Amino acid sequence: MGTRKPRVCGSVARDESASKPMGSSGIRLPPLPAKIATTIGPVPVRVVKDLRDENKDPIFGRWLPEERIIEVCEMPSLVTRWTTLMHERIHQILEDAGAKPTDPDTEERVCDAVATALVVELMSRPAK
Repeated sequence: MGTRKPRVCGSVARDESASKPMGSSGIRLPPLPAKIATTIGPVPVRVVKDLRDENKDPIFGRWLPEERIIEVCEMPSLVTRWTTLMHERIHQILEDAGAKPTDPDTEERVCDAVATALVVELMSRPAK
């Protein structure tokens, strides 16, 4: 297997939701985990203060398949951090399953849709 570039998602990283409420339910999200369990071993989650792509443009997150690490930009909004983590996790799941779409735009749309749905579900759960 050859060297792969890091998966870079999103165009320019701007976190405009930082000052918006966390949802009508007011439910708070937990902090991001330090690692995620997967079928082939844990994947570390690294929060990076200033995350940039190979062109030095700011990005929200990336899946690094060779190192099996997910990096998430440190943003003011926990909702955006969770959505980014879930988005990158979907890339990891697709890659591990050998189900990666051949079209990068399709892959990004799938990751966005599933990540958003997962975070909405997480936010709608009542506190214990």
